[in-house]
Amino acid sequence: MIDGERIEFAKARKSHWDGKECLYAGRAADGSVKLFESDQPGPVITTSAAKLRTFAEAVMSGEFEFI
Repeated sequence: MIDGERIEFAKARKSHWDGKECLYAGRAADGSVKLFESDQPGPVITTSAAKLRTFAEAVMSGEFEFI
C-alpha cells in the first residue's frame, strides 16, 4: 500500500537472484509510475511513464556509462 492506494508491482526480470537487489515498478490510479528497491521499500520514487521511458532509453543508449 502506497499513500493509501493498493498498487500491483512487478519485479524487474533482470533482478538479482537473492532478492536483495530488485527494482519494483507499479502504476498508480493517476497514471504515475512508482518505483522502489526491495532492500529499501521506502522512499518510493514517483515519476511519469514518459519520463521513465526517456530515462530507460538513455540508459540503453549508453548515456549513463559513468555510473
